[in-house]
Amino acid sequence: MTTYQQAVADAVAQKNSADDALLTAATQKPVATRCIQEQITKPAWEEKPSWFRVAESEIALIAPETQRCMAHRTRGHICAMPVDHTPLASAPDRVVAIITQAVDGVFDKGVLDPQTIGPRA
Repeated sequence: MTTYQQAVADAVAQKNSADDALLTAATQKPVATRCIQEQITKPAWEEKPSWFRVAESEIALIAPETQRCMAHRTRGHICAMPVDHTPLASAPDRVVAIITQAVDGVFDKGVLDPQTIGPRA
């Protein structure tokens, strides 16, 4: 592994296989500064149900305590789990469980009509 690839593996993909960590290093780029500076007028989570995955094993990017703080601001469902920054690669079954819980939740709240899989009229 190159120094960059090792840095990505250490910072982002601690729980990934070596091959997945290399793939992450090859395909992901650092976030552009403008992406975190752009202002929004109204966050969607203020009006829509939200689910927030807290990565309890996150050690280098966003501390779990910071994630919990952000999650509480959304007043949404908080799903804490022992995953790193890339759970789609390291724990896909856990990600599917959260998505399934979210889908069930929006159907239960009447946000989506399961017959049309779209917003209710």
